[in-house]
Amino acid sequence: MEYPTISLGQYLKNEREQKGLSIDEAALETNIAKKYIEALEKDEYGFFPAEMYVTGFLSSYIEMLELDKELVLSMYKRAINKEKEAPLEVFYDLHTPNRGAKKNGRWIVLSIPILLIGGVIFILNFKSGTSSQQTNNTQISDYSARKNSTIINVSLAELEQNNQFSIGTEDTIVLLDEEMEIVKIEFLGVVQRNKQIKFNIGQNQYTYKKGDVLNTDVNGNGVNDLSLEIISVTEKNVELVVMFKKEVAQTSFFDTTPYIKSIRNTVPLAIVNNKDVFNTTITATKAVWVGYQADTTEEKQRLLNAGEAVRFTFIDGAKISLGNAGAVIITFSEFTNNIRGGIEGETSQSIFYKKTSGSDTTLYRSQLK
Repeated sequence: MEYPTISLGQYLKNEREQKGLSIDEAALETNIAKKYIEALEKDEYGFFPAEMYVTGFLSSYIEMLELDKELVLSMYKRAINKEKEAPLEVFYDLHTPNRGAKKNGRWIVLSIPILLIGGVIFILNFKSGTSSQQTNNTQISDYSARKNSTIINVSLAELEQNNQFSIGTEDTIVLLDEEMEIVKIEFLGVVQRNKQIKFNIGQNQYTYKKGDVLNTDVNGNGVNDLSLEIISVTEKNVELVVMFKKEVAQTSFFDTTPYIKSIRNTVPLAIVNNKDVFNTTITATKAVWVGYQADTTEEKQRLLNAGEAVRFTFIDGAKISLGNAGAVIITFSEFTNNIRGGIEGETSQSIFYKKTSGSDTTLYRSQLK
């Protein structure tokens, strides 16, 4: 692999300028803050809170500039290794002959231990990713003073390779599937007294501490697909593990044959041409037992209190069983009609399925005996 003779930062800057892009335009296109692009182009890696920021932003920048990803990441690793191997006098510019030692020999003797102590402190900070380097008079590690959240985009493919993150307490993680946003985890800062972290997922807000685990349903289909575990919380950083279970498209052919002899009545609900998936919500107005089966999956059962709901999706058909049918409202996001489960105090069973006749596909409900 042939490396450019210039630094990685200069290489990135040259490539951006060749494409006629300003830093502001690059920031807008990549969703990377301008200050971080400037740091990349100046080879100021100590500016970043952690290495995952550097590699993450580099990956986005590489894609935008249409560069060789293997070459650029290799240049970055070479730069980091070279920086770590450099002697202390390179960091502190002590290689200048007789610097500050023209008249006062005692100053040299006294300064040597001070410089050595300073060097050790710097190296410890550098290795831990908490270097006190400042740019534009801003203390980078001071997350509590930041007003703008850094957005970290993570694809599901990347999440499979690495699902543990250490980020700022006001940062945001966005999970993407084929460049479409699935869910946004927006951190809102630390509750100092209890060392808890506040965060939003959709319209819901949570306050969690070290060791807490959240399992939640992002897609609204009644199945928990997002798992988030808080590993540690400090004033400036939160470490967490994120897992997401992508829903696999089903191939289903709902068979109504077993129910034919049990059908009491059948009514058409709506024309559903070009509707591939039906998002179903069962809402209880009073306490009720609910059983539901989507396509060829196994039946699930829930006891719902007044105001509670269960959500699931189906492709070709579903079976819904109700313990107190009159206390249930069934809705489909694909059309606006509300469907009452049945008569209050009675049990009921219904199947929902689609049939095609001519050019139209209709969703039907058949109530069972």
